[in-house]
Amino acid sequence: MENFDIPNGGDGTKHGLDRYTGNDALMLGVWNDASKNTTGDLKNARIYRKITLPAGKYYFGAAYNAVYNLSEAYMFVSKELCSTADIPEKSIAYYSIAKCTNDMKIEGLYFQLDEETEVCIGFQANLLNGSATQEFRAERVVLYMPKEASEQHAEANGWQMIDAMPADVSQYFFAIYDHGTDNGLVLNTGSKQGASYKTLWYETDVYPEANMDALFTFDAFDASNYSGAQFASDSAPAEKEAKWLVMTCAGNPDVCLQSNDSPNNWNYRTENNGEGWVDRAYISAAYTPDNVADGSSAGNGYWTLLNNKGGNLGRYDGTDEISGDATADNIGHYDIYAILRGHYVLATVNIGKASDENPVDVSCAITNSSASRYNNFHAKQPVGWTLSLDDAFECEYSTYLPNKVGSSYFNKWQSSGNLTDRTISQHLTEMPIGKYRLSVRTHSNVIHKGASLFLNADKADMTTVGSDGIVSVIADLTDGNITFGVELKNYQSNDCKFDHFTLEYMGTGSTGINDLQILNRKPSDSKCFDLQGRRLAHPVKGLNIVDGKKVVITR
Repeated sequence: MENFDIPNGGDGTKHGLDRYTGNDALMLGVWNDASKNTTGDLKNARIYRKITLPAGKYYFGAAYNAVYNLSEAYMFVSKELCSTADIPEKSIAYYSIAKCTNDMKIEGLYFQLDEETEVCIGFQANLLNGSATQEFRAERVVLYMPKEASEQHAEANGWQMIDAMPADVSQYFFAIYDHGTDNGLVLNTGSKQGASYKTLWYETDVYPEANMDALFTFDAFDASNYSGAQFASDSAPAEKEAKWLVMTCAGNPDVCLQSNDSPNNWNYRTENNGEGWVDRAYISAAYTPDNVADGSSAGNGYWTLLNNKGGNLGRYDGTDEISGDATADNIGHYDIYAILRGHYVLATVNIGKASDENPVDVSCAITNSSASRYNNFHAKQPVGWTLSLDDAFECEYSTYLPNKVGSSYFNKWQSSGNLTDRTISQHLTEMPIGKYRLSVRTHSNVIHKGASLFLNADKADMTTVGSDGIVSVIADLTDGNITFGVELKNYQSNDCKFDHFTLEYMGTGSTGINDLQILNRKPSDSKCFDLQGRRLAHPVKGLNIVDGKKVVITR
């Protein structure tokens, strides 16, 4: 901690640590008290540490519970310290904290070291530039060494170019490329659609395993506008057949990409009304197959995306920005690649380094973890979640959960009487086998006897919530399937609120299996067993034990 030491009366001294929300956080900021600083120059207030790192690619990130009025504040990695003004020029990498959100989402920067290097890594701000009231609080800090993205959509990692939507799109991530050029769609700041919004752009060299702004989720809705719908096939008709998709960027999951109202129907951007409704965010995906009779152009089919206003997505007046109502010669033709979320985790996260002491965050696999997107047609149902009752829970944007993350949370309240039994849940398939920790935030004022956080068969009593507002449950996963959520049974109140699910991988746990592979072909001459220990003639699609190792067969 340097250049930041401000006496704060009976609350102690502001010196880089803060517990304003009740949770420990790193903090730099002034609140009409800059003149009271007793150490150094607030133009270069910083929190950092020196560390020697081996050659490789790294991700430095933080989860903030406050980002307010910052004019010149950065996360940085550099070989030497410098003034705040020089950080953009002299750092190995930097990221403006003002771009970060205050909803505890991990945000930050990637950097590359070509050889073992001692670096300074941390946070720095000019607290005399701009408002007399400005601050940030970083409640969590991470330094990851992600896997290299060797190919844009490597089949060996589980990516498949699709010509039909998977039955259950909620199990997958998607990447979308311009047909024929392999330029990818990426979420970025709008130009023709306004710099205050984000929209899609064509970019070159797009690697969705290293850039979550190029990674998308689809939520499927049926003709009655209920989410959780599925796509039917000739062999498997769907009970709730999907008609529409809602498209969301995994790197910015709180808002859907959606069409603007008249007269600007051509816009397609992350605009909303301050809440995460999805009632004008629908698209319909149609595949045009290769029609060459002799098959000489096999695999040349493409997708088109039609929004709910009747316009096709495509280039905005011939630019690289995406419009929601492209003219005929600008309509987009796309190749769509899909990967199971569990396979994406395996492809991008060094889970082999995970342990109880060093858990790896895999919360990206959860849909709508903070109740930020809801179905405005049906009682504000949380998109992506399965509800045991039509109105089991809703997304609420208010202040009745004291330690909520961001603007929204999961809620059920009624004027009198105890809430009846109900659940809210999600299911994930083909996740890495091992030990997991599921956590959620709540508060003793709004959680009562009869509420359980569950992870498969393991449960935690949510009334055991501590002063940090977090309840957790740990379970060993042995077959790749995870079902998790909140259950109310004999609940003793009319009010229940919780927020911000997280999922962490903690190593192989007690599964007794050490290695994991993903294969797109069937290996031969191997001893193969299913997860119950029964000998198989050959591996089957899904999880197998081959020569003592976990193997995922993807086709």
